[in-house]
Amino acid sequence: MIAALLLTSVITLGSAVMPSITSPLSNVIGIVSSPFQSVASSFTNWVEGMYNYAFRYEQLEAELEKYKQLCSEQRTEIRKAQDAQKENDDLRNALGLTKANPDFTLLDVTVTAGSSNSLESTLTLSKGSNDGVEVGDCVITGTGYLVGVAKEVGTNWTKIITVTDPNIEVSAVVYRTGDQAMLESDLDMMRQGKCKLTFLGAETSFISGDEVLTSGANGIYPSGLVVGNVELVQPTASGLEQYAVVQPAASLDDLGTIFVITAFDGQ
Repeated sequence: MIAALLLTSVITLGSAVMPSITSPLSNVIGIVSSPFQSVASSFTNWVEGMYNYAFRYEQLEAELEKYKQLCSEQRTEIRKAQDAQKENDDLRNALGLTKANPDFTLLDVTVTAGSSNSLESTLTLSKGSNDGVEVGDCVITGTGYLVGVAKEVGTNWTKIITVTDPNIEVSAVVYRTGDQAMLESDLDMMRQGKCKLTFLGAETSFISGDEVLTSGANGIYPSGLVVGNVELVQPTASGLEQYAVVQPAASLDDLGTIFVITAFDGQ
């Protein structure tokens, strides 16, 4: 008790004599409380920062969703514009095709399905007998490239075999040399996306790039339709004849509006 009273008296006297100097008791309290004040301040700043981050994050997320929706709408508009441009190009090509072949009666169609196995190369079209399509009608692109021949015809659909189908048989001619041949294919050629010319003599002198057209023999198919280009000529197994590998001109995997030739002069 005496020691405590003496200590208190000294502190009081010191504070009275030197009021500008921090009291030892206040100093002790400040030393003890300072770390806790620092931690409390840091915690408060952290909480405030987390709140601001969460609020800002929600704003950014909302803006991101808005921009995603805008991008989706713009992509849709771009696709529509591209489809419209492709359709215009197809119809423009068809107009040029009609001018170049005024004897053709053309019916515009679209592809609704393709073959789903490795034994055939067929396409199903959007129109049929109700629109005047018949078995044997040729199908071409707007640039006059042969796509195939109608094999089955329903009231509102048509199934065609393409130029790479093993069942295709069209009389053809090599434009540069005038050589007559038969356009055919087989499973191996079909899997390569190609067709071939058969019944060629051993002395046939085709060169790579020679253009192959339909000949129009017997009036079954119109003449002058572009089939494709010769890639190479090879001998048959017997060695008595040759055949030419042909790369079709029509891109069968990327067809927009195509056309059925429902009638032509000399048919």
